[in-house]
Amino acid sequence: MGQILSLKFFYDDKEYYSLLRVKEKDNTKEYHITVMNGDLESRLYGNHVIKEAEGLLSVELPEDDEVAKIKLQISDELSKYLNMKMVVLSYKLPA
Repeated sequence: MGQILSLKFFYDDKEYYSLLRVKEKDNTKEYHITVMNGDLESRLYGNHVIKEAEGLLSVELPEDDEVAKIKLQISDELSKYLNMKMVVLSYKLPA
């Protein structure tokens, strides 16, 4: 079994926990997020992967602001835990 990390994060002034399963893929790592809260987990569905390549965390944010906020909070905690810089990619189209 691969490595699993447990991270605490804050969203809307509440404390939550997530598990991140680490997968090795083609010289990169992927962190697959599972939020230990049913509502937040279902909102994150389809946007639950953070990638690590060349010493950076690459975070793709979805268009949905609330989902992006959840993923960004978890990514920030992962960045601190790994002591690794984070690059944020946003696919939100300008209004």
